[in-house]
Amino acid sequence: MNLELPIAVLMGGPGSERQVSIASGNAVVKALRDKGCIVEPVDVSGPDFTLPAGTALCFNVIHGTFGEDGTLQKILEAQGMP
Repeated sequence: MNLELPIAVLMGGPGSERQVSIASGNAVVKALRDKGCIVEPVDVSGPDFTLPAGTALCFNVIHGTFGEDGTLQKILEAQGMP
């Protein structure tokens, strides 16, 4: 893994599992940073969120329908993130 590629860890979401997702996301952020990765946590509360400049990869930790039903993926693709 190229440790210099900025990774956005997407967590939160608008659903009832928001707090669980944030806890999971914080654990992922810590694990990636412990491995030397450049990581930016992103609290996503709905479809109007912005990825940090230079984001190369997204790690989706959003539980529930918003993160698991393709909605988030469509938003990421519209922002140019495959």
